[in-house]
Amino acid sequence: PYLLEIRSSKVFIIFTVAVAVFTDIFLYGIIVPVIPFALSERSGVAEDQVQKWVSVLLSVYGGALLVGS
Repeated sequence: PYLLEIRSSKVFIIFTVAVAVFTDIFLYGIIVPVIPFALSERSGVAEDQVQKWVSVLLSVYGGALLVGS
């Protein structure tokens, strides 16, 4: 197979896993603190509905991760 030695090297595998974990943690770290403010200020969601929509968005995010995995 094409580039088998490179694709099966330990360095490439560790790098790929590290990038995937970083992306997941980075996106979750951005979503949790930013989304409540973005919903209320930019999207016009009422203050009493922000928690509900944050929960919905995190559920959709988790579902997308599950499907993507």
